[in-house]
Parts: sequence; structure tokens; C-alpha cells
Amino acid sequence: LPAEQKEIMLIALQYLLFDLQKTDIVGHQRMCLNCIHHEKHGAGEHFCRFFRKSFSSDELRFDCAEHKEAV
Repeated sequence: LPAEQKEIMLIALQYLLFDLQKTDIVGHQRMCLNCIHHEKHGAGEHFCRFFRKSFSSDELRFDCAEHKEAV
């Protein structure tokens, strides 16, 4: 796949896993999207309060050692 399509697939996969986790279909994932440190700042813009760093959607992590689950 071209790089642009890989990025789209990666983002879609993260949101799919996030939704599946919210409905208890899959177990806990240490992803940015369900982390207390994560802030969404618009389309494709994310900020991590732990690292004090902005991330694009394709830089979001699937397994972060600093993850703290948001309630």
C-alpha cells in the first residue's frame, strides 16, 4: 500500500480498537486515544500532556508504557 493509504488504515484501526474497547468487545489497550494524558485538538491533531508534545494521528501509539487509562 502507498504511505498515504497506510496512514489512513492505521488511524482507522486505532479508532476501531478504541470503539471495541469501550463496548468491552476487546480487552484494555494502552493506546493514546484512551489515555488520561491525551487531548484531541482538532482533526488529526493530538497532544500528550505526559510528554508535553503534539502528535499527528499517524504518530499515536498502540502500546505506551506511560499510559494511564482515562475513566
